[in-house]
Amino acid sequence: MPKRMVIFSISVGHGHHQVSRAIKEEWEDRGYEAEIVDIFSYMKNSHASLIRQAYFNCINRLPKLWDWTYHVTNLSYTPIMLSACYYFLWKSLYLYCKERKFDVIVTTHPLATQVGLFIKKKQFNRPKVFAVLTDFSTHKMSISKGLDAMFIAEKSELLTIKRNGIPVYSYGIPLIKRWDESRPRETLRRVLKLPDNQYVIVVSGGGEGYYCKKLIMELLNNNDIPAHVIWFMGKSVNKCPEPLTLTNGTTIRFLPFCENYSEYVKAADFFISKPGGVSMAEAIRWKIPTGILSPLPGQEKVNQTVLVKYPNIVVLNSKTVLSKIIEELNSEETKATFVEPSRTKIIDKLIEHIQLAGEECEKEETKKGFSAIFSKKQWSS
Repeated sequence: MPKRMVIFSISVGHGHHQVSRAIKEEWEDRGYEAEIVDIFSYMKNSHASLIRQAYFNCINRLPKLWDWTYHVTNLSYTPIMLSACYYFLWKSLYLYCKERKFDVIVTTHPLATQVGLFIKKKQFNRPKVFAVLTDFSTHKMSISKGLDAMFIAEKSELLTIKRNGIPVYSYGIPLIKRWDESRPRETLRRVLKLPDNQYVIVVSGGGEGYYCKKLIMELLNNNDIPAHVIWFMGKSVNKCPEPLTLTNGTTIRFLPFCENYSEYVKAADFFISKPGGVSMAEAIRWKIPTGILSPLPGQEKVNQTVLVKYPNIVVLNSKTVLSKIIEELNSEETKATFVEPSRTKIIDKLIEHIQLAGEECEKEETKKGFSAIFSKKQWSS
């Protein structure tokens, strides 16, 4: 059984690394070896910083341009057009993988998938390559010939996705172990020193801290019931603003993006976030009443169209009255029940594929051996 895994992530956004961590945790729990590689770290610094800068400039200042870029890269022929660049940009990553002799490559971003397939081809199909999606719809750069299997978030996509002969499974977006831990909301609030006689609202813009501050402040100011708000800043924020008390009695406490972030979300009556893949998978896992807003151009806009079908998720706008939405969503039967974690199902299936491929190789080798023996007998007679 092959044991050495490399997980290709990408340092744009926070979700890809979170999913990579979840896969790494589960693989290592089985007694195998895994490491996470940011594919940008194997590019020339000038190229990597140029790509990052272009991405952040587009989503902040030129969202329509990034929407266009997303749709262009989502065309089926784009991977073929880009293939000439991979050796030039990721030669050092190819050489590293060749030296380390990885048995398995797992990718958590469409571009990382293409780089993984390039390395597989250069190494004569030696490592198995599996794509694990971190969003609620599948980008076409994630569906390419040569993949050994792909793991998607949405079961409904199983009926519509063009598979290109690739085995596709839907187990949801994998989360790190911390999200498995279940404690009563009252206990969490006591530990986190949150009030039990007020609505608790958690606001997050993900690891990068992107959200529409103006709209959120408008919603909080217009709310007719005072709330206790925990507002998580992005990882790049060095100093958080001072606490605020609004005219309606709502208090806002700003916190840095921290390790026990998940505990605050699980303790909340309401969660406000952009429709990022991992943050929404977390909300769906625990059936946390959630309001989404400020989708980033490209993938998150597409995510939002999928997420509205979930009963615990609503799209917020300037006319939303938070207290009414909170009451409606909390009156539903929203208690989370235990489900086998997505990462466990993914690794189970991944191991099954690897073992099956190993058995096929053994059969092929045995066939070749018998053919050689038979040929020798014929020649000698």
